[in-house]
Amino acid sequence: MYNLKRLKKKGISPVIASIILIAITIAIAIAVAGWVFGLFGAYGGGAAIKVVSVTYGGTVDDDIDIEFANSGATDDSVTSIDNIGTVTVTNPATTTIPQNDPSTILTFDLSGDLVVGQTYTLTIHLGSGNIIVHAFKA
Repeated sequence: MYNLKRLKKKGISPVIASIILIAITIAIAIAVAGWVFGLFGAYGGGAAIKVVSVTYGGTVDDDIDIEFANSGATDDSVTSIDNIGTVTVTNPATTTIPQNDPSTILTFDLSGDLVVGQTYTLTIHLGSGNIIVHAFKA
């Protein structure tokens, strides 16, 4: 025989079940969005380096000052800069561009002079593997 008390038991209310399902769906959507858009830092928190300005010191200094901005969540560094024509670019002792820093100026020595008023292209290699190509006028 069937137990009549057992047949009279009801599950949770359909309203409560719907609220639980909606809450689970929202939690999964937030987790997926966080992963896709890097909101949690682990997947999208790399360095975001850009060149703000380049200043040529002229024939007196034989150097260039490059102002970098890093809006990313990690530090990065300049590993090398390709030669500018026949002019060799030498890295300074410190090439770190700190995280969330709007202005880091690094000075690079040149092996020769650039022609003032001429446009040159810098190819900058970063420690993260990224390459920045930036044109500037000497």
